Amino acid sequence: MTTVLSAHTYAEAYLYLDLTACECGETRFAPATHAEDGTQRWYGPCPNCGRDRDFRFRFADYADRTTPGYVEYSHHPGPSELIDAAQWLWVCEQYASSVPATIDELRAVPADQRAAVQLRLSAAGSALDEVFKFLPRGTEDMPGPALWSDWSRQSRAAAPDRFRRPWLERRADELRRLLSALPGVPAAEFFGGDPGYQAKLQRLSDVRSRWIARHGLAGLDDTRVTPEQRHELERAERAASDLDMATGFSLNLPGAAVAAYNRLPWAVQRQFKDDPAERDRRLAALTAVRADWLARTGHPAWDPDSIEDEFEIPADRLPPAAETWEMVRSARRAAGMDPDTGDFVEWPA
Repeated sequence: MTTVLSAHTYAEAYLYLDLTACECGETRFAPATHAEDGTQRWYGPCPNCGRDRDFRFRFADYADRTTPGYVEYSHHPGPSELIDAAQWLWVCEQYASSVPATIDELRAVPADQRAAVQLRLSAAGSALDEVFKFLPRGTEDMPGPALWSDWSRQSRAAAPDRFRRPWLERRADELRRLLSALPGVPAAEFFGGDPGYQAKLQRLSDVRSRWIARHGLAGLDDTRVTPEQRHELERAERAASDLDMATGFSLNLPGAAVAAYNRLPWAVQRQFKDDPAERDRRLAALTAVRADWLARTGHPAWDPDSIEDEFEIPADRLPPAAETWEMVRSARRAAGMDPDTGDFVEWPA
């Protein structure tokens, strides 16, 4: 039976998947999700070798609550049970090294790039916050139990100062100064540039209020909530936020629609792994819808099997978001899935 892993947020769980490679070494993984026995099951085939990957998470309350424009890995005072101190420090430095390193350079960042820089800096700071949670109050050195693997212990041996409070506090101060020096980013930019950001917040509030009333609950954190009810709320919140109910991807971004289509074959392969004929029939239906759509529209094609990150494809190679999402819904329907939720439904022979 799959071990149940404790995650503080969805962001932490996704990061854990990024850090946990398949046996073949592949780190890319876009799981399907399913509420099951008070947990969330994240599963799917490795895009490189096809091995089944299966994870089961139990999430803390408010695991999906975030501040627009910022990455938050945890709302919990205790340390992570998924990722150790050295891994968090590595994540911090990866994000920090991807943005300008000085205040003058940050202030010169073009306006259309500030949102991405802010997200990366906030991810670095949030990861560093997680490192501090492994360092007991009043101690200078990171304790041995905070490092769970040979790689982590070797990381400390190679740079011991980085695992001591003075260095960590200086690094935290540096990241705070850099983040505060970045010119302000309107909250709407984190919702695909949507100026109706406040209206979205109101829609979310309305969705949550109706959900609470419909199930007779005391609030969002009512302990009587079932996994199925949580899943229902998650989908309703996505719909109210202009996100795809099945994936949570933005309906305003063409790269998100491409990514959603690319995940459909994996879902079919997983669902029908024991029925090759049915699997191949539905995969053919997916391929036919996309091919027909590209032929009719003349939009640039992309390789669904490419290792290229869909969100890194240049804008001039991406089709319009609205049209691509309509194609995704058509492909889901053709493969016997609900076009909005992505759930498999009865499909006539």
